[in-house]
Amino acid sequence: MEKENKVYDTSAHSWRFTESAPLPTGKWRFPKPVLDEKAKEEKARLSREEKQLLHEKLQRRQRVEEELQRRMKQFPPGKAPPDKQLRKEVIREDRLARAEERHVKNVQMALHVLNKRYPDRKYELGEITEKCTIFEYGSAYCHYNFTACSPTSDDLFCFAEVDANLENENDVYQCCTIGSGPDGYCMGCQNQRVAVTHPSRDMFIGGQESFGGFETDSKSDPDY
Repeated sequence: MEKENKVYDTSAHSWRFTESAPLPTGKWRFPKPVLDEKAKEEKARLSREEKQLLHEKLQRRQRVEEELQRRMKQFPPGKAPPDKQLRKEVIREDRLARAEERHVKNVQMALHVLNKRYPDRKYELGEITEKCTIFEYGSAYCHYNFTACSPTSDDLFCFAEVDANLENENDVYQCCTIGSGPDGYCMGCQNQRVAVTHPSRDMFIGGQESFGGFETDSKSDPDY
């Protein structure tokens, strides 16, 4: 008996292709994720921070443009330096001013920690005598020497170590007075040739290693 060759009959499933599938109309919308209260608060916080950063960025640009125009008017017609050169000077000075504000803010937070330790003395910032920023293992630390003045007690000579991206008092790693004992050695400040006086090495974190980058406060800034 001759064997019959079986051939696939395409008409058996022709219904799959004869009826067109309906296409969705309007805008495609993905379902919004359901957020709990904690997630909502975090989202709102991030939104506020983004708006604040954008506002500060616009303020910096406006401040630089106003200062640039003011300086251009000080030169006789045709005697002003190139716009690029003058703009670079204005941006550098603005960055240094912002960096100084940041250092003062950091030391004020360290002083707040000191006042919680001695609430009856009410120390105020006298002068920041030395400062240095250290980068190690992807972290950044600021070391400071400063004087703390009190109307009811003697002035203090202090050392503080804070996170370079300080947000609150939890980012103050150390704030203490410098006594008459031997100074601690900090490789980070030594490499920068900054004469910050340190307590013993077990009282601070940054500067324990001999490597790490250092960025000055006057480098170029993409925010301008």
